[in-house]
Amino acid sequence: MESREEGTGIAYCIPTYNHPEVIDDILSKSKELYQKYHMDVYIYDSSADNRTQDVVTAYIVHGFDNLYYIKVDESVGIDDKMLMIFSGYGQKKEYKYIWPVKDRVYVEECTLKCVTENIENGYDAIFLIASLHPTVTESCRYVPEVYDDPAELYGAWGWLATSMNVTVFRVQTMLADVDWKEFKEQYFFNGESYFDQFVVLFHSLAQRQKCSVRIIPPKKAKFYTSSLGKSSWTARTFHVWANLWLKANDALPSCYDRYKSRTIKHAASLPWILGSYDQLIKLREDGILSKEVFAKIYPQWEAVSDIPVEEVVLIVCRQYQEVHNIINSRVNRLFESGDYVNASLLYRMNRWIIRNFGGNKEYMLLGDFLEIYHEELTGGVKKGIFCGISGYEDVERKYLMLKDLLHKMECGSAKESFKEVRGYIQENFISSQFINRVINNTCTDKERVLCILLKALQG
Repeated sequence: MESREEGTGIAYCIPTYNHPEVIDDILSKSKELYQKYHMDVYIYDSSADNRTQDVVTAYIVHGFDNLYYIKVDESVGIDDKMLMIFSGYGQKKEYKYIWPVKDRVYVEECTLKCVTENIENGYDAIFLIASLHPTVTESCRYVPEVYDDPAELYGAWGWLATSMNVTVFRVQTMLADVDWKEFKEQYFFNGESYFDQFVVLFHSLAQRQKCSVRIIPPKKAKFYTSSLGKSSWTARTFHVWANLWLKANDALPSCYDRYKSRTIKHAASLPWILGSYDQLIKLREDGILSKEVFAKIYPQWEAVSDIPVEEVVLIVCRQYQEVHNIINSRVNRLFESGDYVNASLLYRMNRWIIRNFGGNKEYMLLGDFLEIYHEELTGGVKKGIFCGISGYEDVERKYLMLKDLLHKMECGSAKESFKEVRGYIQENFISSQFINRVINNTCTDKERVLCILLKALQG
């Protein structure tokens, strides 16, 4: 075996294939930060040509000696490439931790700082809760700083562990003793896995009598994605999520059994996978959700999505107006019952079908109200657009009154109206998010109106 220098830090590993422009983009934005935090970056490239190698070499020549290029045969798929990373193939040092990351992703400085500070504490893994889903922030209110029970981590965050970027693995306790041949026999199915980082995490944790996984909360887990990159598995969505995903979970040790069905559905029913009508319509229009494909996955459907099977049939048959009517009715029921969180979530997950098959001006305005509510919720507004209302007519009056007052300002009404505007905003819990939305929707000279409004509020 090739001798290596002794190292103490992190091997940041990027598997890639035929994406030289993506690698160039992410390195141009992050190379100084990786060097600042003494993080070695390995590019595992199985491209058909030398363009990616040329990109990496150019950065190395310019002084970024923490970059390493590992040439991988083009025939090697992502699963075997991930096992090469975990087994330390081509790495020049003995690292404490290995951090696999997608080639289209780079990391903000606050995240690098937090991770590098925590590697000195000997955690088995560092797990970054990236804000990938609307419910993440709410869930994080109850998350411990460290998990010592693998099953509890799996039950709470197994769905997020499917993302390649979110886990930093300690080599000594998580990777060094894995027999990769046996691992493939247990977790690969006809030579495929697609969930290597997920099964490595929970397989290795289950072998330990007591584990320690450090949680990095969303405010410190910041990832950015290159606009030049995109997911490579979309065409195989149903094979990956209605077949391999179920098998990967089923193959995990029995300590996870009580949470398996929940974790399976939570991950697969994310809105950009199988959990939104918009996504299923896109897959249908792209020829991925065909009648033949749906016939194959029909028996597993309820295990991977909350969308009723009969409504998926409508999408397969392209009966989109009927689907719109179902969503419309559901959003209205949630709104009328005061469940604004789920009304907003359902609306935002399915904007395309709502906007394209609507035609109901009142309903489109309700969509704006729900968007405002979400912006307020994200911004920490405690009393906002739905405060003090008893139904749609109340919030519509709020909206139209604000629109009328802003219109008067734009038309140059007398300064006496300033007091009226200020009083209305204060008495009716009108947030800045609400004001910005109405200005953007209804005013012509937006900047002028905003300046006049600020002057009125300063009084």
